[in-house]
Amino acid sequence: MNLSAESIALHLEKSRRIRADHYTACCPAHDDRTPSLSITQAPDTVLLYCHSGCSQSEVIDALLSLGLWAKKSKGREAVRPFYTKDDLEYYRIYCLIYRDNVRNGHKPSEDEDRQFRSFFKVCDEQGAAHDL
Repeated sequence: MNLSAESIALHLEKSRRIRADHYTACCPAHDDRTPSLSITQAPDTVLLYCHSGCSQSEVIDALLSLGLWAKKSKGREAVRPFYTKDDLEYYRIYCLIYRDNVRNGHKPSEDEDRQFRSFFKVCDEQGAAHDL
């Protein structure tokens, strides 16, 4: 189960979006009346911080009890990065512009080509490459 910062925040009381991929909500680990939990989406994980002093393990245990956090597996499992809809749309648009520029004679730099291949791979893996 890969939950995003957004989906965790939506299930907690008094949640609100602060900026892209950053949310606050009431901490489920203590009786919180004012949002004190910061929830941030990093490329491959969700970062949690309770400003009222709950430990990371207390917050994670509370999220586990609510079904909002995945239990650690005993074996090594590859962690799949989480991409927001905005990320995927940006990558898809980059790929479309890149493709059109190459069709119109633009010779991409090595960095542009590397970026295109990286973005295209993500789009393909996430099912967003249907029109590329």
